[in-house]
Amino acid sequence: MRRVGVTLALLTVLAGRQAAAQSARAAPANVLGGRQAAVVVEEYGDFQCPYCAAHEMQFGAAVDRWVREQSGDVRFEFYDLALPQHPFGTVAARVARCAGAQGSFGAVRHALFAAQPEWAESADPARRVAEIGRAAVRDSARFNGCLVHDSAAASATIAANLERARQQGVTATPTFIIRVGERSAQLVRAASPDSMARVVWRLRNAQ
Repeated sequence: MRRVGVTLALLTVLAGRQAAAQSARAAPANVLGGRQAAVVVEEYGDFQCPYCAAHEMQFGAAVDRWVREQSGDVRFEFYDLALPQHPFGTVAARVARCAGAQGSFGAVRHALFAAQPEWAESADPARRVAEIGRAAVRDSARFNGCLVHDSAAASATIAANLERARQQGVTATPTFIIRVGERSAQLVRAASPDSMARVVWRLRNAQ
């Protein structure tokens, strides 16, 4: 009877995960700026991507500051991806999302990118990224529960984000898509606030 019960429980969990994967839609892990903004900047990034880490360390704080300075005219959306060559990208993305549930997404995003060389090469990357996330939140029990109970849904959303990226023509990370109305442009890897502002100006003044 015990074996049957365990088997039924496992089937229930697997069915739940399949349902989550089938119903998941792409969704940004974090949104900064005006909800009704005229300009939308979408970043597609992978927490285990070295180029994403380099961009965050060079421009991350400046981009956040630029978005806030636009007084609601710009909305910045971060779409977390997990590329096949990065086996711990999904784990890190789930950690950031669970931290985001307590308002700490930005802090954990920066911490994960800053410590990427260390945790990615550690003996237990999943444990290390969880420790990084846990150190940034107020309620560690809630954070731990999120990692356990919300992992299937979060993983399905992250997978849906990868499909969205493919549909948008994204071929590398980080990639930034800037939208002004019906017009859009794509920046790959190097996206400073100045370069984003120039693209916004060009799109707004395009004939």
